[in-house]
Amino acid sequence: MRARSDGKYAFSGTLDPNQTRTVEAQESVELLLGDAAGVSVELNGKPLGALGPKGQVRTLQLSSGGFKMVSAKPPPPVDPL
Repeated sequence: MRARSDGKYAFSGTLDPNQTRTVEAQESVELLLGDAAGVSVELNGKPLGALGPKGQVRTLQLSSGGFKMVSAKPPPPVDPL
């Protein structure tokens, strides 16, 4: 998991089962989740529910107005030989 608060690095690492981290921000938090099904996220004390299937990498943006999943950038095109 990687967390950014208002665009600045806040945390990066693997959490143990039942371990929690709190990330606060004035504007927004961005979370990069290595296993979307393996985490529970709350926004202002309210659970967000399922974030994706087991093993799926997801990027989540949170703000006072809610949250959204950020689409993964497509890989660059491969030049044919």
